[in-house]
Amino acid sequence: MSDKLFSLTLLSAQLVNSPSLPFVPLQKFRSPIALPPSRIIDLTMAQTSVSPPPLRPSKANTHKYKVALCQLLVSPDREENIARARSRIEAAADAGAMLIVMPEIWSCPYSLEILASYAEDIDGGVSPSISMLSEVAAARKITIVGGSIPEKASGKVFNTCCVIGPDGQILAKHRKLFVATCSPARDPNAESDYMIWGHSSLIGPFGEVLAAAGHEEATVIGEIDLSMILSTRENLPLGMQRRRDLYRWVDVQRRGESASDGARGVEGEDALVSDTVL
Repeated sequence: MSDKLFSLTLLSAQLVNSPSLPFVPLQKFRSPIALPPSRIIDLTMAQTSVSPPPLRPSKANTHKYKVALCQLLVSPDREENIARARSRIEAAADAGAMLIVMPEIWSCPYSLEILASYAEDIDGGVSPSISMLSEVAAARKITIVGGSIPEKASGKVFNTCCVIGPDGQILAKHRKLFVATCSPARDPNAESDYMIWGHSSLIGPFGEVLAAAGHEEATVIGEIDLSMILSTRENLPLGMQRRRDLYRWVDVQRRGESASDGARGVEGEDALVSDTVL
């Protein structure tokens, strides 16, 4: 093992050796190379080593709050699904959760053949699922990440996630987009089932599982420590490795405007290329 790789291993062990995190202690990491554990690789240059700041959360960033994951049993009855989701959200809010996360496609069964029949017009205001989320969010002063529901717009069906703020307004909306994969040799099975695995999990900034559900309907509640997230980002600055020269954010909402580099959006729509990095 190289000196540089070992110094990174020591750093990882040192940072997770905290009484609040269930990780193996630093003493279990051994090496024939005697290197000080306070040294870390400069992940950007990969040439030098620097001493990281101590892992001490700032007093100004010690805010903690509860987050809940709602794992739902879904039926073909949309009204029943909405009522079931509302009950779970309200119970989580009663338990002190300030951020509640819903599952993907919770308003109807997850089947491509029937999604169109359950699709809702979010932009047109004809969406019983989003209306319920907005009403509960405003009443309980909570933020809801709405998982996703089938949305109809422009004659198409989208797998759409809405984030609802404490005032009941939609803060953001994302339509799922990905490059579909195919079986390398064409799956020979004539039929197949899509099994919903469940096991919704709350993952901490070090990748540790803080809480998880089984395969049954359940609500998982855990605590988010903003100071720990901040400290993790400061001591493991992995964002420095991002190749920002290889991609840009495209704002397809501002159609009709010429992009600075002549980029085009999906399906020929004009798009604005933005250098904003989130």
